Amino acid sequence: MKSSILRCGLLTAAVTLAANTSEAVVINELYTSTLDGANDNPWYVELHGLPLESLSGLSLVIVDQTTGDEGAVLASVDLDTLSLGFNGKLLVGNTAVSEATQSTEAVFSVTVDAVQAAVTHQDLSNASATLLVQTSTIPGAGTGPLTGSETVVDGLDINVTTTDFGTEPRSGTPVTWTDVPLFTTTDGGFAFGGYYRTVEGTDTNAEGDWSTLPFVFGSVLTAGDCTDCSPTAASASPSVVVNEMYTSTLDGTDDNPWYVELFGAPSASLDGLTLAVIDQTTSDEGAVLAAVDLAGQALGANGYYLIGNTSATEATQSTEAVFGVTVDLAQESVVHQDLSNASAVILIPTAAIPNSGAGPLAGTEGIVDGLDINVTTTDFGTEPRSVSPVALMDVPLFTTTDGGFAFGGYSRTTDGVDTDAEGDWSTLPFVFGSTITAGDCASCSPTSSTAGAAVRDWAILD
Repeated sequence: MKSSILRCGLLTAAVTLAANTSEAVVINELYTSTLDGANDNPWYVELHGLPLESLSGLSLVIVDQTTGDEGAVLASVDLDTLSLGFNGKLLVGNTAVSEATQSTEAVFSVTVDAVQAAVTHQDLSNASATLLVQTSTIPGAGTGPLTGSETVVDGLDINVTTTDFGTEPRSGTPVTWTDVPLFTTTDGGFAFGGYYRTVEGTDTNAEGDWSTLPFVFGSVLTAGDCTDCSPTAASASPSVVVNEMYTSTLDGTDDNPWYVELFGAPSASLDGLTLAVIDQTTSDEGAVLAAVDLAGQALGANGYYLIGNTSATEATQSTEAVFGVTVDLAQESVVHQDLSNASAVILIPTAAIPNSGAGPLAGTEGIVDGLDINVTTTDFGTEPRSVSPVALMDVPLFTTTDGGFAFGGYSRTTDGVDTDAEGDWSTLPFVFGSTITAGDCASCSPTSSTAGAAVRDWAILD
């Protein structure tokens, strides 16, 4: 079963990230709808990887594997200026065809990110390879033919020797690439309609990573003809937000409770994201105070995920002890002072943090969500806010105090409502002293992934 993830929007702005140098980006689903060859029918290729991963330097290339044309470039899509969306997806397909109702967009009700009218569904069928290639390694300045020595990030090679629709059979000596699986089985003598990874993003370079999509005979296609087809475009909005944060600004000598609650699409993956706490004090602007790698984590069926501490200097003062909740991810290296006064708490693609995660941040990174605390008090020895802090795009700035101190925390007035403005948030009280009880913050409501029932209707309004 394919994992559930928010599917909405179109990524309209490129994000500055390092060029892809690994197999972090894969071909996740391909559909070619092998219908009557006289008709230009829907096709698509869905890419999958880390949120906001850059596709700089890559091309999607469809390579002929028929006799006499081995390695010829049937079509090439330059992805250099594009990035995956917040959901880790990007969709290449067609929007206009000879039959108006038969484009990828019309059949599957999805907006493609990279429109390629020059590619036809026949290009992807029977005897061809679909590859994600480092553009600079394609011979003939990108025109081919390919020889097998190119730097291929990912791909699949279709070895079907049927001659349906006038297509020549597979060559006896096709071009081969290391780690590109070969598909040899047919659907009733025809090439399958397409392929999708049984588990999204799982890539062992083997045919077993994939499930097949049905061949459909005829001249028209409907979404009902391929119920397993699920082309997903890049999302310009995050599928997860920072929903509540508490830092309990108590006596700085004590390690007191703190937590950050995330919220979003039920069961959405957090893979590729990091929760980072950024310094905004003079001379340390943009420094990474703490970073929590969320690789392998996911929101619960209720749409929540809770990060906090489980042990503290005073045993009764951990997040779990004070609020009676079990955190999903315990982080003892983060202390409550990190989150107070002059700092930003952000959710950011791990790959976007400069210097391999060490920082400092410059403000140009593709931040998924966050909040920036601009309180210039010097309580607990914290330096005042810098006069030139790093400006974090779409991260609201909080400037008010609770009796001269930073607020104890912030929670979204309505879960998931995110307009990147201070007005989305309500404040949680500052508590003075050396200990805190749940009663001191009646409006605090840290929620873990296992609390309550699954969210049936949810939305992130951005």
